[in-house]
Amino acid sequence: MARPLKSEKPARQKIIESANKLFYEQGYFQTGINQIIEQSGISKATFYTHFKTKEELAETYLKERDQREIDFLNNAVEGNTPDAQLSNLFISIREWQKETKFRGCGFANIAVEVTNPDSPLREVVRGHDTKFREILERIVAKMIEDSPSNESEKDAKKIADQIYLLVEGCIAASQHYSEAWPIDAAMECALDLIPR
Repeated sequence: MARPLKSEKPARQKIIESANKLFYEQGYFQTGINQIIEQSGISKATFYTHFKTKEELAETYLKERDQREIDFLNNAVEGNTPDAQLSNLFISIREWQKETKFRGCGFANIAVEVTNPDSPLREVVRGHDTKFREILERIVAKMIEDSPSNESEKDAKKIADQIYLLVEGCIAASQHYSEAWPIDAAMECALDLIPR
């Protein structure tokens, strides 16, 4: 009787998964194509069949990471009161930082390394951050709408952008300290920004 064939991941997916791990753990410039090829278990010819350059691979990596993270954030805030949504967002960030040993944001890490603002990689980073800011704005708008105070004229976009800056700062600070307290402090500040 013949053995069943092993189901193997396509080579392209192996490359992207290896890039995801290596770019995130080591950084973009510290990771070479040969290391990705070795980690993927594919040939150099196979790599170049799927990606012409490391930058093209990094762009694909960031786009896939963007989709996963935005889905994760939307799930973290789904089906709760707006206050709980905002709190859950920070709680999710805290858990993710702990799980990744405070490696920080994969998008911010790439943006720090790739200094050319016109790089396609920086464009993907900006697109990701814009989507995140839109999630925050939806939450804040609902919190303002539900507020019993007379401050309904408060600008949800302005407050969401302030919270976005708190999130960016707390992720960087938790990475520097390898501790979660900056995330908790930022959550407290973010909740204080909402009219009550």
